[in-house]
Amino acid sequence: MNKYLKAVSINIIFFTIGSIAFLVLTPVAINVMGEKYFGLWSIIVAIFQFTGIGALGVGLIVNKFASEKTSSDSEVSNIISSSIVIITTTAFATFFIILVIRDVLVKSINPPSVYIDQFKAAMIINGISLFPLFISEIFYGYFLSQLKNKLVKTMGLISSIFPWIGGIIISLYIKNLVWLAVWHLFIEMIILAIFFIAITRSMSLKWAPSITMIRKMLGYSKYFLLESISNSLFQRFSRILVGITLGPVFAGVYFVGTSVGLRLEMISIQITQTMIPFASLKQSEGENEVLYDTFRKLSKYISLMIAGMASLLIVWMNEILSIWISPDYAAAYSPFFIILILAYAFKGLSYPAYQTHIGLGNVKTNSLTYLVFSLTLITLLYYLSRLFGLEGAASANLIMVALLVLNLWTYKNLNRNISWNHVFTDLKLGVLLPLVSFIIVFLHAPPFIRAAYSIILGVFAFVTIKNDEFIMKQLKQLTEKLTRANGRRKP
Repeated sequence: MNKYLKAVSINIIFFTIGSIAFLVLTPVAINVMGEKYFGLWSIIVAIFQFTGIGALGVGLIVNKFASEKTSSDSEVSNIISSSIVIITTTAFATFFIILVIRDVLVKSINPPSVYIDQFKAAMIINGISLFPLFISEIFYGYFLSQLKNKLVKTMGLISSIFPWIGGIIISLYIKNLVWLAVWHLFIEMIILAIFFIAITRSMSLKWAPSITMIRKMLGYSKYFLLESISNSLFQRFSRILVGITLGPVFAGVYFVGTSVGLRLEMISIQITQTMIPFASLKQSEGENEVLYDTFRKLSKYISLMIAGMASLLIVWMNEILSIWISPDYAAAYSPFFIILILAYAFKGLSYPAYQTHIGLGNVKTNSLTYLVFSLTLITLLYYLSRLFGLEGAASANLIMVALLVLNLWTYKNLNRNISWNHVFTDLKLGVLLPLVSFIIVFLHAPPFIRAAYSIILGVFAFVTIKNDEFIMKQLKQLTEKLTRANGRRKP
């Protein structure tokens, strides 16, 4: 198993742990906090995440620059130091913007009077949290470029799980948004400290920024900024907008629904993330055919995985929500969740192309494409949510199917023309099966039909995997490795 597959394996393991934690903590948080308080907390989290656009995508830039060749300690010091100069400046600017807009934002969301002052104070504390958050993005990018995914994913797990755990524990004693924000700041400081210790142990890090490197990074940053804005509009500002148009309770439901949808997107990210250093390396070595073959293979596997996961979630969403949260919750919101799953399935299919573009340095294509469709999404979400409520907000997310244009561009760029046969072969399962599942639910198919459909999907997936030489080879190597490891443990 090569180093890229090992990195993907680590990503999947940590993704699984994070997903299990999300499944366990979400219903607990809703029950402990109550829907309205949980909705306010989710809006504050969304605001904090949205302000991450101020990082200008520096983490991705560091990932690309550090992946291009084996860099000396002085070169890495130059990259990291220059990044810190950029990121500290943008953190101050973002913090200032938060101070300016917080009163207007609070007025727009209109939280209960008892929480108004807490909401304002929490926004200031989250603004302070941007400093360790932004600097940590640099280290995320660097360690990913070195395929040290275990460290990166551990820190990502801490940043995603511990706010929930702390929020639940704090809310058991006092429902105060300020304490939740303080806890979030503490977590970000701990993560930054761990990253700093890790990098100083692995290399001789010196303070060595340069105007040349800063200018080079800013040349990429203008497009990564657009991309960050676009991604934040998709994933974060949309949550804030639902809070403004539909209120905190529905904002909390939208937060949970998009978080479930993000599981599909995230598993695609975990698998395709190594395409950034891989594509950058193969481009520098002139191995375009190897890159194209790898891109196709990755697209096919992502399509198979998305098809299976999305289809099962769509078909059994009502039952899943009944068991996971409550039957009443399922009865009220399962159609909303189903639409979101379909939308995020389409977005998950675009990630092999998205990550490949970054590795090739085609950030302009990514950023402009995402900007156009994210603005369309926000516009549709505003009007459709006002007209049709939560289901209207969910329907706006279906614009994500248009992101498959990135895949078409990649087929053309790597193969000099679009081979529609390749496109259909690689993406057909991920597009067609979720649509079929959606139709089955729309037609109110009884449980026995949905069960038979699920069994057919399982058999089809098993046969497909069994007949795939590459997957079987990797599974055989993994089995042999585990067998040898178990043999060494025996006395």
